[in-house]
Amino acid sequence: MVGYISRQIIAALRHYPFFHVEDLNRHISAKLEEINTSAFQKRPRSRKEVFEEEEKPYLRPLPRTRYKLTEWKTAKVQTNYHTQVDRMYYSVPYEYVREQVEIRLTPDLLEFYFKDVRIASNKRLKGDIGQYSTSIEHMPDHHRLYLDHNPENNRAWAKGIGPSTEKFVDLMLEQNPEKKALSMLLEI
Repeated sequence: MVGYISRQIIAALRHYPFFHVEDLNRHISAKLEEINTSAFQKRPRSRKEVFEEEEKPYLRPLPRTRYKLTEWKTAKVQTNYHTQVDRMYYSVPYEYVREQVEIRLTPDLLEFYFKDVRIASNKRLKGDIGQYSTSIEHMPDHHRLYLDHNPENNRAWAKGIGPSTEKFVDLMLEQNPEKKALSMLLEI
């Protein structure tokens, strides 16, 4: 039917010179309306009448959310419970380390599947290459404990051990309040 309609329109308009797309579209619309309202050759009614009476009642409204194109990839979960997608790193639950997962990519979201079950989703990172998106829920317990290492908690821990440890921790935090103190405490 599409071929028939396009041939009818192209044949009817082939001798007209058009200088603007709007003018061409106006003539195409008029010719299409003429084809749709003219009666069939071997049965009563027109295409438009058949559509209005038989087909239109079965149409449903379009979905509220737009359809999003997706892409699928497969990746292995690294030992740091992250997968690499487009040179960005996204966390999945640590139980899936060294497993192959399927990743559904949309322009703004990544969904991770293991054996057809969704195990995680992350917002898609944009910008500088090498960024990490890590969810606390995906971490093993000993990694979550690391997040509690801040100066206040370190001082409270040192105070519980004894005055010498408390002085040492205070000294380390005063000399380098960020990286070195935490890494030295973790080595103790």
